[in-house]
Amino acid sequence: MKHKENQTPYMELQGIDRFFGITKALQKVDLQIYSGEVIGLVGPNGAGKSTMMKILTGVLPPTAGTILLEGSAREKYTTRDSKEAGIACAYQDLSLCTNLSVYENFAMLNVEHTLVGKPGWRARAQAEAKELLERYFPGNNIDVQKAVEKLSLAERQIVEICKTLMTDHLKVLILDEPTSALSTDKAGQLHQVVKELSDKGVAVIYISHKLDEIKLVSDRILLLRNGQNAGACDPDEITTQELIGMMGGEMTRRERGEAAAGEGADGKRLVDVKNLTGGQLQDITMHVGRGEIVGISGLVGSGQTELLNAIFSARRHQGSRTKNGVLIDGTVSYVSGDRAKEGVFQLWDIFDNILIANLDQVKSGVLLDQKKSEGLAQHWYDKLKFRAEGIHSPIMSLSGGNQQKALIARGIASGADVIILNDPTAGVDIETKQEIYNLLEEAKNEGRGIILYSTEDSEIEICDRAYIMHEGAITEELVGENITVPNIVKASFEDVAKKQVKEEVKRGKLAAIGSSRILLPVLTMVFMILANAYMNPNILSYFGVRTLIGSAVPLVFAALGQMFIVVSGDIDMGNGYSIGLVNVLVAVILTANPLMGVISLLLFITAYVLMGALIHVRNIPAIVVTLGAQFIWLGIAWCSVPLPAVPARTG
Repeated sequence: MKHKENQTPYMELQGIDRFFGITKALQKVDLQIYSGEVIGLVGPNGAGKSTMMKILTGVLPPTAGTILLEGSAREKYTTRDSKEAGIACAYQDLSLCTNLSVYENFAMLNVEHTLVGKPGWRARAQAEAKELLERYFPGNNIDVQKAVEKLSLAERQIVEICKTLMTDHLKVLILDEPTSALSTDKAGQLHQVVKELSDKGVAVIYISHKLDEIKLVSDRILLLRNGQNAGACDPDEITTQELIGMMGGEMTRRERGEAAAGEGADGKRLVDVKNLTGGQLQDITMHVGRGEIVGISGLVGSGQTELLNAIFSARRHQGSRTKNGVLIDGTVSYVSGDRAKEGVFQLWDIFDNILIANLDQVKSGVLLDQKKSEGLAQHWYDKLKFRAEGIHSPIMSLSGGNQQKALIARGIASGADVIILNDPTAGVDIETKQEIYNLLEEAKNEGRGIILYSTEDSEIEICDRAYIMHEGAITEELVGENITVPNIVKASFEDVAKKQVKEEVKRGKLAAIGSSRILLPVLTMVFMILANAYMNPNILSYFGVRTLIGSAVPLVFAALGQMFIVVSGDIDMGNGYSIGLVNVLVAVILTANPLMGVISLLLFITAYVLMGALIHVRNIPAIVVTLGAQFIWLGIAWCSVPLPAVPARTG
């Protein structure tokens, strides 16, 4: 143990209860936190770990019990008290403002509460965010100006951790499943951060279902089970198997069958991908046979999720080769690891979350059969051993691991021929993982094909074959007993020569012309002029050409201006008035004074550039800015039109 026997805990929980109605999340829980000590907190899903952390951070008050800070009892303990005590938590479900950029999330923690801030704060905040991310996670390649909602789950987790490390006078750092979406190298960087903080006297509570990781970083391991203390141990004096036994679980290794040869149970391929290229993916060739589990691994961000999405999207073209080179023979289901963003329906209960993808199984004619529906949901509820009051418990009342169970039940219960699992066991305990592995084994024995992507290298060892990816390409295919963590790590860092393929060469010159953004509209315009000239030769006269050009100029300049907004995917609600303004500038100023006319048109384009910059730099919705700008265009147009002459009054 790192602390001394007579040392006073920096923070202590004594006899803590926390009840939610009849649910007893915590019962008589004790916890001592000593400065500089790393506490590994383990326990099954629903054991009360996250509830305990919310009490430590003041988010939830205890139903009963005492909270002490440096030996002094606190009658009322709030989030403000927690912050002043230097306690910070990187939550499993993240606490980021997804509509803000990365640097804005960081800046919120130390924003100046003054009427007028110092100029240049954005540049300073961006530089500080970059420095912070690079200090703790070198080589992260995160764009601090990008909105959090556009980051990958792994990138968001890195931002969440770094945001927590910004806490003033940090004394206790709580990491709740911090590596559930991180690759092996990023997890290693985090472990180094934990060691450095511990050496500086910061206490760390490290919550994880990855027991090898817990043993590696912890000075002391505490076990929670059913909301109660269930023991403590020294990580150097206990094996992983013994720790699993303390948790009430059992980890077994699945023996690979004959399907490890690579073609599935009967040689039939359910998924066949050939030379898939696009986006981040480079020349992907892979397949999934009937009755086999195929793993997808490699460093996070190497294109694994994009590959899974491409395969799932091809289900609409099942039975035929798609333009992207993906062939699907059968139905497909998808299980996401990002349950908060694209997984559970948060307003529904367990029953509806399981049933939504399996309605065809419980139909009676055109209506749903209530008895069948209840039976199907109850079957999977019992099979996966949910920790809840029943199938009609709200999904958000469950722990993260139990929410993930509902997603997995939804995907497997669908009866699909191909099951795609995108990091499905993130934040799930060992016992539940084993239940999931058994379900995958059952699905495999039924002749279904399973694609399993996991950020946990050891999990890929349950597969019959595995494709390892790096920078959007497959570096190696591992089969059978060759699927080991060392081999996966080695293949994850192999460089693949990027193939720069010119689409124009592949598709032919005619297709290249048809895809050109510049040449195609020009050719279309020429064709229209020639077609009209054929019907009316006067169009090609000096007067006719001048009339055409004069009519086109306003549209050309309006299009150039709108390019700065529309090309980036936004909407210009003021384009009608902008075209009207250009018409006025051409008719009134350009015809009278060509030089001033050209200058006015260039100023118009500059105004659109500035408007586009305002939208994207300040993240203001384009519809708001362009709606307001249309009245500016209208006002300038009216000011530019000469007033009609008023006849002098006589008599």
